Amino acid sequence: MKPEDRAIFMKLSDAQILGMLIDLEARSEPYDGRVAVGASVLNRADYGQKKPKWGNVYGNTIKTVILAPMQYSCLNGGDYQWNRAMEIAKDFKAAHARYISLRGCLDVAEGLLNGTIKRNVKALYYNTLACDPKWDDNMKLEKIIGNHEFFV
Repeated sequence: MKPEDRAIFMKLSDAQILGMLIDLEARSEPYDGRVAVGASVLNRADYGQKKPKWGNVYGNTIKTVILAPMQYSCLNGGDYQWNRAMEIAKDFKAAHARYISLRGCLDVAEGLLNGTIKRNVKALYYNTLACDPKWDDNMKLEKIIGNHEFFV
């Protein structure tokens, strides 16, 4: 991600950027899967605050976790969802009106942030069942929800 692109995403509120990420990563997943993706971001932010060395690399706030380099494929410039990510970040209000899925994912993000929706995983990491990354070889699988595996 270029610095000028990062600045566009940084203008979003925590709820907007989290809702956007949930939409990009899990909009076709069951409700529990969308909650788990959002919860994993919050877990990472919490972990980064407790472990500063880790947090300096992977983030310690919602925005820094989401925008950490190479952590979420949808925010890698070459990903097929990159254009949708930029569209949402550049004009969240218009994207919110256009995409029904974004509205639902924003509701999940807001619920996670205000505590009306409880976190349903302790995971810091997840991937889709369709891929088999090397980074998960030594991790403990917590849950499979929909098409995602969640790791602690």
